[in-house]
Amino acid sequence: MIKRLLYFFMSLGILLCAFLSAMVVKNNYFAEDLSIAKIDVSFDRAVDWIQANESAILQSHNPGLWEMLAESAVISGDKYLAKVLSLYQKKNRYNYSDHPLKFQVY
Repeated sequence: MIKRLLYFFMSLGILLCAFLSAMVVKNNYFAEDLSIAKIDVSFDRAVDWIQANESAILQSHNPGLWEMLAESAVISGDKYLAKVLSLYQKKNRYNYSDHPLKFQVY
């Protein structure tokens, strides 16, 4: 009886490992390659969306959003993103903290 349970759980473990391995391979090796042109188009669309929704974004106190915008402004050198970031910081200067979660508004 114990031997049957042991074989059952070993078989179940092997099947689980095989399934997880297949998922890792599927998620890592069959991803679409992105060209620089596709990345640029996606970035431009994101900046256009930010321009269209600037007032709503400036009202948002989402630290993850602001960290990503700050990183994008640094990496891309986009002046508009830097301007939006500056506007947000000026608007929230009394609530703005200079700790590691610097875009968290209290």
